[in-house]
Amino acid sequence: MANNQPTNAVVVIPDDSVNIPNPGVIISGTNTGAGTTLTDVGKGFTNAETNPKGFNINGGDVVYDSAGAIAEVRDVINSSDIELLSGISPGTYEIYKGNQQFQSPGYSLFVGTGGNLRVLTVGGETVALNNIADASFIPLQVQRVYATGTTAADIIAMI
Repeated sequence: MANNQPTNAVVVIPDDSVNIPNPGVIISGTNTGAGTTLTDVGKGFTNAETNPKGFNINGGDVVYDSAGAIAEVRDVINSSDIELLSGISPGTYEIYKGNQQFQSPGYSLFVGTGGNLRVLTVGGETVALNNIADASFIPLQVQRVYATGTTAADIIAMI
């Protein structure tokens, strides 16, 4: 395999303030909380519980819910509760490590359903890419796909 080929990918949920997370779910489960509190009784969210599993949940990590929402972790409250910066729906969730701006080489994108993209590049520029065709690869290295200004769908970030 050529060393310029992506080896990991993550589905993109466009959002105006949350960057694309790092590929690879670190923990998943069922949220019974409401609003900005993710609750999964007995899950073990504290560092003492997750560190032996090889990860910690920190502010800046990213939650995807089964309804297609994205939220950033503010803080771990206790073993069963995580405070989020925005609300998610009850139901299944996945938590990914966060990708804070300029900490990653960025992602190339695959756009399944064409339209317009508005992205934040690794260089810090906001760029509008209009009239992207279905099944297009976007080689620009991006940190975030904005919800505002994006009409394309079925977007995959590759690294």
